[in-house]
Amino acid sequence: MSKVPSGLFRSVIVLAALGVVAAVVRGLVLFGVLDAATVEQQVLANASWLGLRLTAGELREFNTPFEAHPFVTALHVLPAVVFMTLAPFQFSSTLRARCLRLHRWSGRALVLLGIPLGISGLFFGLTTPFGGTLEASGVAFAGALFLGSLISAFIAIRAGDVNGHRIWMTRAFAVALSIATMRVVLLVLMPLTGAPVQSLFGLGVWLGFLLTVGAAEWWLRHENATPNDGGRRVVASRS
Repeated sequence: MSKVPSGLFRSVIVLAALGVVAAVVRGLVLFGVLDAATVEQQVLANASWLGLRLTAGELREFNTPFEAHPFVTALHVLPAVVFMTLAPFQFSSTLRARCLRLHRWSGRALVLLGIPLGISGLFFGLTTPFGGTLEASGVAFAGALFLGSLISAFIAIRAGDVNGHRIWMTRAFAVALSIATMRVVLLVLMPLTGAPVQSLFGLGVWLGFLLTVGAAEWWLRHENATPNDGGRRVVASRS
């Protein structure tokens, strides 16, 4: 596995950090550590400072499903924090070389945590889509790819196919990162268009997904063009 370009890795770390922060804040509100109204006021103040068109009604509508389904929210945000924290380190060749057992156990945790993360994300995106049908379609496609990639990665590593496992885990992580990319996309689209966030949300979901997964596929093709194992399948021993 060739070294990930520093610029790409930095982007991954930033997006993962955004995902962790969003999940932590949602979790702190869920468990009553932070007051929901205070958090919403701060978000509105930040949006106003950035010149973004965001109303209190839109923000309330976005947050209501999470408050209405606290158990599903917990199934989403708690795995998300761990998943987005651990996943970037799985792609470190140094960590794999020095701490292979830790890498394997971390990978198992990611697969186990990814299942409730993906299912809960599908629940919110399909039953209460803030961005309407366009968001629901994007969430359905991304969710199916995320869960399918996790299952394929698990099957590959059980068969001893390390390269196949890496490819499918890269795709799964890219889908997870796409939610953070969506937030960045919306921060660009909202001031450019002057449109309310709700009307752009579905487009943001699709663009975030296509940009992030597209970057991952580019990297995988780049790696396949410069193989370091002679193109052979790498077989791993199971622990």
